[in-house]
Amino acid sequence: MLMQINKNKPSHRKIKIILAIVLAIALVSGAILYFYLRNSSQNSPTSANPDKINSVDYDKATKEQRDAGEAAKKAAIESEEGKNTTDPMASDGAPAISISSVGQDGGILSIRTMINSVATGGTCRLELARVNSQTVVVREASTRLLGSYSVCEGFDVSTGDLEKGDWKISVTYQENDVTSKDEKTVGIV
Repeated sequence: MLMQINKNKPSHRKIKIILAIVLAIALVSGAILYFYLRNSSQNSPTSANPDKINSVDYDKATKEQRDAGEAAKKAAIESEEGKNTTDPMASDGAPAISISSVGQDGGILSIRTMINSVATGGTCRLELARVNSQTVVVREASTRLLGSYSVCEGFDVSTGDLEKGDWKISVTYQENDVTSKDEKTVGIV
């Protein structure tokens, strides 16, 4: 009785050891890949500082924000009721200036105006007065001709110079002895 040794077939024990090693390598590689990808996504600009990408505040409005919104609505209605939309000139014959836009973006309050005539000179003066306060911020700008009308060069005021709350905006256009003025109220948040 001779015993034959089968050299072509690996033993079941060797197969199990090889499978265990391959499985261990796969698990370690998967764990390393998982932690690498997780850390790299946390260091990306969108996850590290989501405020830089999307600054929309979806939280319920605070009382101060609601009050500022109501004040802005009231001021817009009062401003529209007091305007004469059929005559582009002020009642004294001076070119009418109007505040065409007010916007707050980041740390800048931008105020744009329109003068309903061809202004070849003159200056625009901005006064921001804190409501119920003595605080006043003043800026001046020259005019720019844009075809059939003119504009003030624009006013960009750092909101760091302004306290939070309601501010009265007064823009005055003056050329020689001719003066025109428009006013609005804005809430700084």
